Amino acid sequence: MVNIVDRRQWFDWHSWAGFKLSILMTFVLVTGTLATISIDIDWATNSAIRAQHGQPDRLDWGGIYDAASAAFPGNQFFWISAPQEAWFNAELVGADNEGRMFRAYVDPVTFEVTGTGRWYNWQRFFRQTHRHLMLPTSIGIVIVGLLSIPLFVSLISSFYIYKRWWRGFFRWPRKGAANAPTKAVRRARTYWGAMHRLAGVWSLWFVFLIAVTGAWYLVEVSGGNAAYPSVPSVEEPAVEPLEGIRLNELLAEAERLYPTLEVKQITLRGWDEGKVLFQGQADAVLVRRRANHVVLNPADAAVVDIRRGEELSVHARISEAADPLHFGTFGGVITRWIWFVFGIFMSALSITGVFLYGLRITRGSVNATAAPSVAWRLSWSELGGGFRWGTLSLVVLALALTAVIFTANPAVVG
Repeated sequence: MVNIVDRRQWFDWHSWAGFKLSILMTFVLVTGTLATISIDIDWATNSAIRAQHGQPDRLDWGGIYDAASAAFPGNQFFWISAPQEAWFNAELVGADNEGRMFRAYVDPVTFEVTGTGRWYNWQRFFRQTHRHLMLPTSIGIVIVGLLSIPLFVSLISSFYIYKRWWRGFFRWPRKGAANAPTKAVRRARTYWGAMHRLAGVWSLWFVFLIAVTGAWYLVEVSGGNAAYPSVPSVEEPAVEPLEGIRLNELLAEAERLYPTLEVKQITLRGWDEGKVLFQGQADAVLVRRRANHVVLNPADAAVVDIRRGEELSVHARISEAADPLHFGTFGGVITRWIWFVFGIFMSALSITGVFLYGLRITRGSVNATAAPSVAWRLSWSELGGGFRWGTLSLVVLALALTAVIFTANPAVVG
């Protein structure tokens, strides 16, 4: 049994970890939460992405490529991605004659080019602001990765300050009857404290997962990244521009060489020194599509490289598992939305923790109407100038850099 002095110390650490960095922490948590469903936000905001005819039994990659090439003559496409879900169109990423990158969408059934999208779409916005605050990755990932430390402190300390926490899964908070104005703060603390604990116990596993994967990203950027076998280079093949029929022939050869590979993306030779890469999912679990690939020389279909996820080193497998676990992409739409819900819980924990801190230091007679504003004002004051303006500046800088990048990369209309 932990004595009262130790418990108070844990409470102080818990409060400090969740409070002093709360502005930056909340921003990173909210952008990460939205990043889990960012492809759905793109789907909802861009009609070109929405499939109108479902999906074919087998994707005709060559037909999709030919349709986009015909709609954008002279433009170069770098890769093609299979539809994310049954209600998505296929996506191609390319550059126009002025070098501006853009996305084109093709109906996989009718081969109709349904429209275009920005290179910097919602997915890139939420992923990049969450991952490195739009700063250079060597700086931004370190800053964001260091937030895993207060996450661990908050997680570990919660077991000490919440007695018999395992009983709290179904303990729904009650507001209680209206009391005298002088008890408004106490009543608010009781209610929101119970809400904070309820969200906390349900999110314990998720906080641990996010803290561990966040710490792993910090390890990687600090020099602990996994080494992958290098892909041999090939000379730029002296062939005519790639056509759909040739792309399908190369795909057939890739499937012959790697029968269990379910191709999700094809990287075209204009992007990777003349090679054509077929990437996707196969036998390995919890890996990104890059873990499995077949690389061919488009001139003669000669095999350049084959990579199988299950043959990667333990270090590489851990690295490959980080993204699927951090963003919940391993199970498709179901796990992505589960991660979104628990991301809301984590964001709420950060916000309610600040509110509770303000309520805890509120003194005097405060009525129920004034209590929230007083609590927020005191919290803002107690943050201190360094933490307040330092973390707020990082958030503002990330949004300002986003505006600059977005303005510098206008939409390309075919």
